[in-house]
Amino acid sequence: MQDSRTFEDVSVHVWEKVKAMARTRFGTTFDPETSPAGTARTSTPIGEVVIDYDLDADAEQITYTLRRKPMLILSRHIWSGLEEAIDSCRQQS
Repeated sequence: MQDSRTFEDVSVHVWEKVKAMARTRFGTTFDPETSPAGTARTSTPIGEVVIDYDLDADAEQITYTLRRKPMLILSRHIWSGLEEAIDSCRQQS
């Protein structure tokens, strides 16, 4: 499965807020922790969601690639959740 999405207007500051929100709300881990590119893992009761991310700080955009998800979680729910988190963090900036 390789499903990717790019989100615009994501500064380093917004990205840090998104990561903090994901850690707090969902227990997401980021590897490597401080790198602008890596892998995020979130455990759910029905399996793990694994997403690669690559923040382009100069262009202020981030690309996510969905690597693994439980069959019962729809990709569109993951993408809409990420979009909502980014929008919320933009508004807080």
